[in-house]
Amino acid sequence: MDFGDMDATAKVLEDGGESMVTTVDDLLREVEELLGVGFVTEVASERFGDGYRQLSSGLVQALGGLADMASGLRTIAEKSGEFDHKLAEG
Repeated sequence: MDFGDMDATAKVLEDGGESMVTTVDDLLREVEELLGVGFVTEVASERFGDGYRQLSSGLVQALGGLADMASGLRTIAEKSGEFDHKLAEG
């Protein structure tokens, strides 16, 4: 088990999650802009906006799981490293 690889993978998970959250936020801004300037109807535009906001919120929440996974991976690496050192000490 290479603890450095585990840490590197945790960093990839964090960075990837942050990148995807940024994309989700950018897409939400685009939708909000569309709703503000052109896509205005009595009912459909409001429902579309509400639906997209819920989707966006759910995606951001789900992507938070990547940070949790990265944290868990780091904890596993840390505890495994500690155990390895204890075994080496006798």
